[in-house]
Amino acid sequence: MDHQIQYPGNMAEGTLMPQNDAVKLTPELIDSFEAYMKNKGMDQGSIKSYRQAVEMLYQWLPEEKVMDRDTLRQWSENLQKESYAVRTVNRFLSVGNTLADFLGHREFQIKTLMVDADEVLPELTRNEYLRMLQTAKALKNERVYFLIKVFANVDLPVQQASKLTVEAAEEGKLVINRGGGREIIRLPKCLCQELLSYAKRSGITTGPLFLTRQKKPMRRTQISDSIRRMCLEAKIPEGKGNPRCLRKLYKETMRSIYANMDFLFAKAYEQILDQEQLIYGWEESI
Repeated sequence: MDHQIQYPGNMAEGTLMPQNDAVKLTPELIDSFEAYMKNKGMDQGSIKSYRQAVEMLYQWLPEEKVMDRDTLRQWSENLQKESYAVRTVNRFLSVGNTLADFLGHREFQIKTLMVDADEVLPELTRNEYLRMLQTAKALKNERVYFLIKVFANVDLPVQQASKLTVEAAEEGKLVINRGGGREIIRLPKCLCQELLSYAKRSGITTGPLFLTRQKKPMRRTQISDSIRRMCLEAKIPEGKGNPRCLRKLYKETMRSIYANMDFLFAKAYEQILDQEQLIYGWEESI
């Protein structure tokens, strides 16, 4: 006789959970949720992604591991505070909403964020960025100086800052996980040279470049708070002092460079055609 999985929520077959105001999330319940996803025919990659998101929620929950009406809203606020991109927050919330439905508590669900992160971020100008660097240098805060410089010159998600290691600076590239795959990010040569000098002065011989006083990799909240404080010191609006605004500056700079390159390529091609026309044009050959 086949073993029949019993699911606790309204979406599934089996015994319903009591409709209380809160549910204690347990490892066993997470296992049941994974089994439910498998039973619904979800592919292995999606199941793994759902499992990771639920485990993230579980780790974030207080010691009692209780989920209620406010849980997903508070989790969303925490994810945004930790500088996760809006699309990433939405993905986690979508999983959280599916979990709430599975548990038979649709009242726990919340709406996902509807706006793209870049659309709501304030515009950090290059002059403001340079002023932040200048301020960090004047205050002799080398670590924050390089945090600011890295996020303004490399498309590095803040949650993957630990991937920026001594070894990566030596190789001039690092590998991150993005969009379900691996991506290689090239590092500017001059930045690598500066980072390696910083590592030598800081006594960092291997591993992540940005460490706490306890020699542990900085968390995203620590990185964001450090940049925000330096932004205030530089007399720049506080809302501009975060890794996402710095990355937006990088993307805008790259977009303007590519646009200029397109113009130069078109101009160069036009010059080739003009030269060919002088020799091979129909009117010239008559």
